Amino acid sequence: MGGTRNPMAEPERAALPWEEVNAVDARRVAEVLGLAKARERDKWGCVRCDSSDALHAYKSGGLKCYSCGGRWSNVDAAAVRWGLNPAVPEEAREALVRLASLLGIYVPALDAPAPPRGRGRPPRARPTPTPSRAEIAAHAGLYAPDPERDRLHQEVFGGILYLTELSAPARAFLEGRGLDATAAHAYGFRSLAPKGWEDVRAVLEGLTPAHRDASGLYLNGEWHPPFGGYAEALVIPYYRDASDHAPLCLRFRSLAAEGKGNRYRDLLNNRPTFPFNAQALEPGAGEVVLTEGELDAYTLHERGEVALGFPGTALNGLEWAVDRLGTVGRVVAFMDADEAGEKAVGKLRDALQARHGAEWVRARLVRRRPTAGKDANDLRVKGLI
Repeated sequence: MGGTRNPMAEPERAALPWEEVNAVDARRVAEVLGLAKARERDKWGCVRCDSSDALHAYKSGGLKCYSCGGRWSNVDAAAVRWGLNPAVPEEAREALVRLASLLGIYVPALDAPAPPRGRGRPPRARPTPTPSRAEIAAHAGLYAPDPERDRLHQEVFGGILYLTELSAPARAFLEGRGLDATAAHAYGFRSLAPKGWEDVRAVLEGLTPAHRDASGLYLNGEWHPPFGGYAEALVIPYYRDASDHAPLCLRFRSLAAEGKGNRYRDLLNNRPTFPFNAQALEPGAGEVVLTEGELDAYTLHERGEVALGFPGTALNGLEWAVDRLGTVGRVVAFMDADEAGEKAVGKLRDALQARHGAEWVRARLVRRRPTAGKDANDLRVKGLI
Protein backbone atom coordinates (compact mmCIF):
# COMPACT_ATOMS: atom_id res chain seq x y z
CA MET A 1 0.00 0.00 0.00
CA GLY A 2 2.89 2.39 0.75
CA GLY A 3 4.12 2.34 -2.84
CA THR A 4 7.53 3.37 -4.08
CA ARG A 5 6.59 4.44 -7.60
CA ASN A 6 8.86 7.19 -8.81
CA PRO A 7 7.90 8.94 -12.05
CA MET A 8 11.28 10.62 -12.18
CA ALA A 9 14.26 9.58 -14.22
CA GLU A 10 16.54 6.94 -12.72
CA PRO A 11 19.45 9.33 -11.93
CA GLU A 12 17.11 11.36 -9.70
CA ARG A 13 15.67 8.21 -8.17
CA ALA A 14 19.11 7.44 -6.76
CA ALA A 15 19.48 10.98 -5.42
CA LEU A 16 16.07 11.63 -3.84
CA PRO A 17 14.57 9.77 -0.83
CA TRP A 18 11.44 8.40 -2.54
CA GLU A 19 11.43 5.09 -0.68
CA GLU A 20 12.19 6.68 2.69
CA VAL A 21 9.40 9.25 2.41
CA ASN A 22 6.87 6.73 1.10
CA ALA A 23 7.68 4.33 3.95
CA VAL A 24 6.83 6.88 6.68
CA ASP A 25 3.77 6.08 8.80
CA ALA A 26 0.96 7.68 6.77
CA ARG A 27 -0.76 8.79 9.96
CA ARG A 28 2.13 11.18 10.46
CA VAL A 29 1.85 12.24 6.81
CA ALA A 30 -1.86 12.97 7.29
CA GLU A 31 -0.98 15.17 10.25
CA VAL A 32 1.68 17.23 8.46
CA LEU A 33 -0.66 17.64 5.48
CA GLY A 34 -3.23 19.13 7.83
CA LEU A 35 -5.95 16.57 7.04
CA ALA A 36 -9.01 16.58 9.28
CA LYS A 37 -8.88 13.71 11.79
CA ALA A 38 -11.97 11.51 11.88
CA ARG A 39 -13.32 9.87 15.02
CA GLU A 40 -12.53 6.38 13.75
CA ARG A 41 -8.99 5.20 14.32
CA ASP A 42 -6.55 5.87 11.46
CA LYS A 43 -9.24 7.65 9.41
CA TRP A 44 -9.00 11.16 7.97
CA GLY A 45 -10.64 13.55 5.55
CA CYS A 46 -9.80 12.63 1.95
CA VAL A 47 -7.20 14.52 -0.09
CA ARG A 48 -9.39 14.31 -3.20
CA CYS A 49 -13.10 13.88 -2.48
CA ASP A 50 -15.25 15.57 0.16
CA SER A 51 -15.35 12.61 2.51
CA SER A 52 -14.52 13.58 6.08
CA ASP A 53 -13.77 10.09 7.42
CA ALA A 54 -13.14 7.59 4.61
CA LEU A 55 -9.39 8.02 4.11
CA HIS A 56 -7.35 5.29 5.82
CA ALA A 57 -3.71 6.00 6.67
CA TYR A 58 -1.49 2.92 6.82
CA LYS A 59 1.32 2.53 9.34
CA SER A 60 3.64 1.19 6.63
CA GLY A 61 2.91 4.19 4.40
CA GLY A 62 0.23 4.95 1.84
CA LEU A 63 -3.40 6.01 2.01
CA LYS A 64 -6.67 4.75 0.58
CA CYS A 65 -10.08 6.45 0.44
CA TYR A 66 -13.00 4.08 0.82
CA SER A 67 -15.36 6.73 -0.51
CA CYS A 68 -13.84 7.75 -3.86
CA GLY A 69 -11.58 4.69 -4.22
CA GLY A 70 -8.36 6.69 -4.47
CA ARG A 71 -5.10 4.96 -3.48
CA TRP A 72 -1.92 6.97 -3.01
CA SER A 73 1.64 6.65 -1.84
CA ASN A 74 2.65 9.29 0.72
CA VAL A 75 4.19 11.49 -1.97
CA ASP A 76 1.24 11.13 -4.36
CA ALA A 77 -1.21 12.00 -1.57
CA ALA A 78 0.80 15.12 -0.77
CA ALA A 79 0.82 16.10 -4.44
CA VAL A 80 -2.96 15.78 -4.71
CA ARG A 81 -3.40 17.69 -1.46
CA TRP A 82 -1.30 20.60 -2.76
CA GLY A 83 -2.90 20.73 -6.21
CA LEU A 84 0.04 19.10 -7.96
CA ASN A 85 -0.17 16.28 -10.51
CA PRO A 86 1.80 13.23 -9.30
CA ALA A 87 1.96 11.94 -12.88
CA VAL A 88 4.04 14.97 -13.94
CA PRO A 89 7.68 14.35 -12.95
CA GLU A 90 8.50 17.92 -11.96
CA GLU A 91 5.37 18.22 -9.82
CA ALA A 92 5.92 14.81 -8.20
CA ARG A 93 9.47 15.87 -7.34
CA GLU A 94 8.20 19.12 -5.85
CA ALA A 95 5.74 17.20 -3.68
CA LEU A 96 8.53 14.88 -2.54
CA VAL A 97 10.86 17.74 -1.63
CA ARG A 98 8.22 19.62 0.32
CA LEU A 99 6.91 16.54 2.14
CA ALA A 100 10.41 15.39 3.01
CA SER A 101 11.11 18.81 4.50
CA LEU A 102 7.95 18.65 6.61
CA LEU A 103 8.92 15.18 7.83
CA GLY A 104 12.49 16.18 8.61
CA ILE A 105 13.99 13.86 5.99
CA TYR A 106 17.18 15.03 4.33
CA VAL A 107 17.01 15.80 0.59
CA PRO A 108 20.42 16.04 -1.11
CA ALA A 109 20.98 18.66 -3.78
CA LEU A 110 20.71 16.95 -7.16
CA ASP A 111 23.88 18.56 -8.47
CA ALA A 112 25.96 17.87 -5.34
CA PRO A 113 28.62 15.14 -5.47
CA ALA A 114 27.87 11.97 -3.57
CA PRO A 115 29.47 11.89 -0.11
CA PRO A 116 32.52 9.65 0.24
CA ARG A 117 31.78 6.09 1.30
CA GLY A 118 31.80 5.61 5.03
CA ARG A 119 31.09 9.29 5.81
CA GLY A 120 27.38 8.70 6.28
CA ARG A 121 24.49 11.01 5.45
CA PRO A 122 25.22 14.75 5.24
CA PRO A 123 23.91 16.75 8.18
CA ARG A 124 20.26 17.85 8.16
CA ALA A 125 21.28 21.45 8.67
CA ARG A 126 21.43 21.86 4.89
CA PRO A 127 18.15 20.46 3.55
CA THR A 128 16.70 21.54 0.23
CA PRO A 129 14.47 24.56 1.04
CA THR A 130 10.72 24.03 1.09
CA PRO A 131 9.13 25.63 -1.99
CA SER A 132 7.57 29.00 -1.21
CA ARG A 133 3.82 29.53 -0.92
CA ALA A 134 3.78 31.36 -4.25
CA GLU A 135 5.70 28.54 -5.96
CA ILE A 136 3.32 25.89 -4.64
CA ALA A 137 0.31 28.05 -5.47
CA ALA A 138 1.51 28.61 -9.02
CA HIS A 139 1.33 24.86 -9.65
CA ALA A 140 -2.23 24.83 -8.34
CA GLY A 141 -3.24 27.52 -10.81
CA LEU A 142 -3.80 30.17 -8.15
CA TYR A 143 -1.28 32.75 -9.29
CA ALA A 144 -0.29 31.57 -12.74
CA PRO A 145 -3.38 30.45 -14.67
CA ASP A 146 -2.56 28.25 -17.63
CA PRO A 147 -4.48 29.63 -20.64
CA GLU A 148 -4.31 26.36 -22.56
CA ARG A 149 -5.51 24.30 -19.61
CA ASP A 150 -8.26 26.83 -18.90
CA ARG A 151 -9.35 26.72 -22.54
CA LEU A 152 -9.64 22.93 -22.46
CA HIS A 153 -11.58 22.98 -19.19
CA GLN A 154 -13.99 25.60 -20.49
CA GLU A 155 -14.55 23.74 -23.73
CA VAL A 156 -15.19 20.43 -21.95
CA PHE A 157 -17.24 21.77 -19.06
CA GLY A 158 -19.09 24.27 -21.21
CA GLY A 159 -19.97 21.36 -23.48
CA ILE A 160 -21.29 19.37 -20.53
CA LEU A 161 -23.56 22.25 -19.53
CA TYR A 162 -24.73 22.56 -23.13
CA LEU A 163 -25.56 18.85 -23.30
CA THR A 164 -27.47 18.70 -20.03
CA GLU A 165 -30.46 20.19 -18.23
CA LEU A 166 -31.87 20.16 -14.72
CA SER A 167 -33.95 17.03 -14.34
CA ALA A 168 -37.23 16.99 -12.41
CA PRO A 169 -35.52 15.37 -9.38
CA ALA A 170 -32.76 17.99 -9.48
CA ARG A 171 -35.29 20.82 -9.68
CA ALA A 172 -37.22 19.31 -6.78
CA PHE A 173 -33.99 19.03 -4.78
CA LEU A 174 -33.12 22.71 -5.33
CA GLU A 175 -36.64 23.92 -4.66
CA GLY A 176 -36.72 21.79 -1.53
CA ARG A 177 -33.70 23.81 -0.40
CA GLY A 178 -35.64 27.04 -0.93
CA LEU A 179 -33.86 27.89 -4.19
CA ASP A 180 -35.18 29.03 -7.57
CA ALA A 181 -34.47 26.14 -9.96
CA THR A 182 -34.92 28.30 -13.07
CA ALA A 183 -32.40 30.86 -11.79
CA ALA A 184 -30.03 28.04 -10.80
CA HIS A 185 -30.22 26.66 -14.34
CA ALA A 186 -29.37 30.09 -15.73
CA TYR A 187 -26.38 30.22 -13.36
CA GLY A 188 -25.12 26.90 -14.74
CA PHE A 189 -26.44 24.22 -12.40
CA ARG A 190 -27.28 20.99 -14.22
CA SER A 191 -27.82 17.32 -13.39
CA LEU A 192 -26.50 14.06 -14.79
CA ALA A 193 -28.10 10.62 -14.58
CA PRO A 194 -26.64 7.37 -16.03
CA LYS A 195 -27.96 8.08 -19.55
CA GLY A 196 -26.54 11.60 -19.43
CA TRP A 197 -23.12 10.29 -18.42
CA GLU A 198 -23.11 8.01 -21.43
CA ASP A 199 -23.96 10.96 -23.69
CA VAL A 200 -21.06 12.93 -22.21
CA ARG A 201 -18.75 9.98 -22.72
CA ALA A 202 -19.79 9.62 -26.35
CA VAL A 203 -19.00 13.28 -27.01
CA LEU A 204 -15.63 13.12 -25.23
CA GLU A 205 -14.62 10.06 -27.24
CA GLY A 206 -14.92 12.21 -30.34
CA LEU A 207 -12.67 14.96 -28.99
CA THR A 208 -8.90 15.14 -28.66
CA PRO A 209 -6.87 13.22 -26.06
CA ALA A 210 -6.08 16.58 -24.46
CA HIS A 211 -9.79 17.24 -23.95
CA ARG A 212 -10.28 13.81 -22.41
CA ASP A 213 -7.33 14.32 -20.07
CA ALA A 214 -8.63 17.74 -19.05
CA SER A 215 -12.11 16.38 -18.34
CA GLY A 216 -11.00 14.53 -15.21
CA LEU A 217 -13.35 11.72 -16.22
CA TYR A 218 -10.69 9.14 -17.11
CA LEU A 219 -8.41 7.25 -14.75
CA ASN A 220 -5.44 5.54 -16.41
CA GLY A 221 -7.29 5.84 -19.71
CA GLU A 222 -10.47 4.24 -18.37
CA TRP A 223 -13.85 5.98 -18.02
CA HIS A 224 -14.16 7.08 -14.40
CA PRO A 225 -17.14 9.42 -13.77
CA PRO A 226 -18.21 10.56 -10.28
CA PHE A 227 -20.24 7.96 -8.37
CA GLY A 228 -19.35 5.48 -11.10
CA GLY A 229 -21.89 7.19 -13.38
CA TYR A 230 -24.71 5.29 -11.64
CA ALA A 231 -26.07 7.93 -9.27
CA GLU A 232 -27.91 11.00 -10.49
CA ALA A 233 -25.91 14.04 -9.45
CA LEU A 234 -26.34 17.79 -9.33
CA VAL A 235 -23.63 19.50 -11.42
CA ILE A 236 -22.16 22.53 -9.63
CA PRO A 237 -20.22 25.00 -11.84
CA TYR A 238 -17.19 27.04 -10.71
CA TYR A 239 -16.36 30.29 -12.52
CA ARG A 240 -13.19 32.16 -11.57
CA ASP A 241 -13.82 35.49 -13.30
CA ALA A 242 -16.87 37.42 -14.43
CA SER A 243 -15.58 37.13 -18.00
CA ASP A 244 -15.55 33.32 -17.96
CA HIS A 245 -17.87 32.02 -20.65
CA ALA A 246 -17.88 28.51 -19.16
CA PRO A 247 -16.83 26.89 -15.87
CA LEU A 248 -13.20 26.10 -15.08
CA CYS A 249 -14.21 23.46 -12.56
CA LEU A 250 -17.19 21.22 -11.81
CA ARG A 251 -18.26 19.46 -8.63
CA PHE A 252 -21.03 16.92 -8.17
CA ARG A 253 -23.59 16.38 -5.43
CA SER A 254 -25.40 13.05 -5.32
CA LEU A 255 -29.17 13.45 -5.23
CA ALA A 256 -29.51 10.11 -3.44
CA ALA A 257 -26.71 9.92 -0.85
CA GLU A 258 -27.60 11.19 2.60
CA GLY A 259 -24.37 10.36 4.45
CA LYS A 260 -22.36 13.54 4.90
CA GLY A 261 -19.12 11.99 3.72
CA ASN A 262 -20.52 10.48 0.54
CA ARG A 263 -22.47 13.28 -1.09
CA TYR A 264 -19.86 15.23 -3.05
CA ARG A 265 -17.27 14.39 -5.67
CA ASP A 266 -14.50 16.28 -7.42
CA LEU A 267 -13.15 15.43 -10.85
CA LEU A 268 -9.66 13.95 -11.04
CA ASN A 269 -7.02 16.70 -10.97
CA ASN A 270 -9.77 19.33 -10.99
CA ARG A 271 -10.31 20.04 -7.30
CA PRO A 272 -11.34 23.70 -6.84
CA THR A 273 -8.41 26.08 -6.32
CA PHE A 274 -10.76 29.07 -5.98
CA PRO A 275 -14.09 29.35 -4.14
CA PHE A 276 -17.56 28.80 -5.54
CA ASN A 277 -19.02 32.05 -6.94
CA ALA A 278 -15.53 33.55 -7.17
CA GLN A 279 -16.58 35.59 -10.20
CA ALA A 280 -18.77 37.73 -7.90
CA LEU A 281 -15.79 39.05 -5.91
CA GLU A 282 -14.78 42.49 -7.14
CA PRO A 283 -12.01 44.73 -5.74
CA GLY A 284 -13.33 47.20 -3.20
CA ALA A 285 -16.57 45.31 -2.50
CA GLY A 286 -18.39 46.65 0.55
CA GLU A 287 -19.11 43.27 2.12
CA VAL A 288 -18.28 39.68 1.22
CA VAL A 289 -19.82 36.69 2.99
CA LEU A 290 -17.82 33.48 3.28
CA THR A 291 -19.62 30.15 3.74
CA GLU A 292 -18.59 26.51 4.01
CA GLY A 293 -20.39 25.18 0.94
CA GLU A 294 -21.74 25.96 -2.51
CA LEU A 295 -25.45 25.84 -1.70
CA ASP A 296 -25.03 28.18 1.26
CA ALA A 297 -23.16 30.65 -0.96
CA TYR A 298 -25.71 30.30 -3.75
CA THR A 299 -28.54 30.86 -1.26
CA LEU A 300 -27.04 34.23 -0.38
CA HIS A 301 -26.18 34.94 -4.04
CA GLU A 302 -29.86 34.59 -4.92
CA ARG A 303 -30.56 37.26 -2.31
CA GLY A 304 -28.13 39.65 -4.01
CA GLU A 305 -25.26 39.24 -1.54
CA VAL A 306 -21.63 38.71 -2.59
CA ALA A 307 -20.96 35.26 -1.14
CA LEU A 308 -18.14 32.77 -1.65
CA GLY A 309 -18.40 29.07 -0.83
CA PHE A 310 -15.51 26.85 0.25
CA PRO A 311 -16.08 23.12 -0.23
CA GLY A 312 -14.80 20.56 2.24
CA THR A 313 -13.26 20.85 5.68
CA ALA A 314 -10.00 22.00 4.07
CA LEU A 315 -11.75 25.17 2.79
CA ASN A 316 -10.43 24.62 -0.72
CA GLY A 317 -9.83 27.91 -2.48
CA LEU A 318 -9.26 29.85 0.74
CA GLU A 319 -5.79 31.08 -0.24
CA TRP A 320 -7.09 32.42 -3.55
CA ALA A 321 -9.77 34.41 -1.72
CA VAL A 322 -7.54 35.66 1.10
CA ASP A 323 -5.18 37.30 -1.38
CA ARG A 324 -8.13 39.15 -2.95
CA LEU A 325 -10.02 40.27 0.16
CA GLY A 326 -7.59 43.00 1.16
CA THR A 327 -9.65 45.82 -0.35
CA VAL A 328 -13.02 44.56 0.91
CA GLY A 329 -14.83 46.73 3.45
CA ARG A 330 -16.06 43.86 5.59
CA VAL A 331 -15.65 40.07 5.57
CA VAL A 332 -18.48 38.10 7.18
CA ALA A 333 -17.70 34.52 8.24
CA PHE A 334 -21.12 32.86 7.98
CA MET A 335 -19.99 29.36 8.90
CA ASP A 336 -22.03 26.49 10.32
CA ALA A 337 -23.03 26.64 13.98
CA ASP A 338 -21.07 23.56 15.01
CA GLU A 339 -17.54 22.51 15.96
CA ALA A 340 -16.48 22.21 12.31
CA GLY A 341 -17.81 25.70 11.65
CA GLU A 342 -15.82 27.17 14.53
CA LYS A 343 -12.67 25.46 13.26
CA ALA A 344 -13.33 26.87 9.80
CA VAL A 345 -13.65 30.38 11.22
CA GLY A 346 -10.39 29.90 13.09
CA LYS A 347 -8.64 28.77 9.93
CA LEU A 348 -10.06 31.74 8.04
CA ARG A 349 -8.99 34.17 10.74
CA ASP A 350 -5.47 32.77 10.83
CA ALA A 351 -5.13 32.99 7.04
CA LEU A 352 -6.42 36.57 6.90
CA GLN A 353 -4.17 37.66 9.74
CA ALA A 354 -1.10 36.08 8.16
CA ARG A 355 -1.84 37.91 4.90
CA HIS A 356 -3.27 41.26 6.04
CA GLY A 357 -2.32 41.64 9.69
CA ALA A 358 -4.06 41.53 13.06
CA GLU A 359 -5.38 45.10 12.84
CA TRP A 360 -7.01 44.38 9.48
CA VAL A 361 -8.73 41.33 10.97
CA ARG A 362 -9.97 43.23 14.04
CA ALA A 363 -11.38 45.98 11.84
CA ARG A 364 -12.98 43.93 9.07
CA LEU A 365 -13.69 40.31 10.02
CA VAL A 366 -17.12 39.60 11.51
CA ARG A 367 -18.49 36.24 12.70
CA ARG A 368 -22.14 35.60 11.91
CA ARG A 369 -23.69 32.53 13.53
CA PRO A 370 -26.83 30.93 12.10
CA THR A 371 -28.27 30.48 15.60
CA ALA A 372 -31.76 29.56 14.36
CA GLY A 373 -30.45 26.90 11.98
CA LYS A 374 -27.33 25.02 11.07
CA ASP A 375 -26.30 27.09 8.01
CA ALA A 376 -27.43 29.75 5.55
CA ASN A 377 -29.43 27.37 3.39
CA ASP A 378 -31.14 25.88 6.45
CA LEU A 379 -32.26 29.37 7.39
CA ARG A 380 -33.60 29.85 3.86
CA VAL A 381 -35.58 26.59 4.03
CA LYS A 382 -37.07 27.75 7.34
CA GLY A 383 -38.01 31.08 5.80
CA LEU A 384 -35.75 33.02 8.15
CA ILE A 385 -33.75 34.73 5.41
